[in-house]
Amino acid sequence: MTAEATGDPTAGVTGDVWLSIPPDEIEGLPPGPDYLFWDGGDDGTQPFPGDPADCVLYVVPYMKRRASMAIPLESMRNLRVVQTLTAGVDDVLARMSVLPPGVQLCNARGVHEASTAELALTLTLASLRGVPDFVRDQQQERWQGDFRPALADRSVLIVGYGAIGAAIEDRLVPFEVARVARVARSERTTARGPVHSFTELPSLLPRAKRLLVDQLGRFVNREPLRNVVFTTGETDGA
Repeated sequence: MTAEATGDPTAGVTGDVWLSIPPDEIEGLPPGPDYLFWDGGDDGTQPFPGDPADCVLYVVPYMKRRASMAIPLESMRNLRVVQTLTAGVDDVLARMSVLPPGVQLCNARGVHEASTAELALTLTLASLRGVPDFVRDQQQERWQGDFRPALADRSVLIVGYGAIGAAIEDRLVPFEVARVARVARSERTTARGPVHSFTELPSLLPRAKRLLVDQLGRFVNREPLRNVVFTTGETDGA
């Protein structure tokens, strides 16, 4: 039922394609389908651009309420492809049961890795170097010097090691970290080293005292974990 986006999901498609970006703002749309715009509006009440039963490919609205995304699904009786604009598809998977059998679900792997990894590194450095404290001091017109730890020579734990986790590690390498531990849903080996399973997380966490980026998500409910970066020094006060 699911697949990663590995090619053009519109290839060979005829019928209505619902886009969450106006078609006239997208260059290079292949000919054939009828491209219609629908993103649910601000509150999910945007009128449908056509009959949902004629939709064969649905691009899920981006950064919209979950309920808005699901509104047309039950009426899309001839749907063949659901394309998300996110790397994760958990929210859509929970609603796939209302769709016809055989619908292909594609994610946006390759779209968000660079920007998300860059943000992760930015927040990591800002946390370690105390940038939020310095900003607050500036707002109070207060000069307060301080000593802050570097990222270099520290151990890093990346929890959630898919394409985005790997992109985060790529950006950590130039900062000369001491080691990187990787945790994902399943154990495996990569070119950079082993990836530990979630079951090993409790034994890895004691060395990661500082949560720097993102959140633990819904790990306690055994649902997929959001990308998290921990760092720890090899000395007290990590």
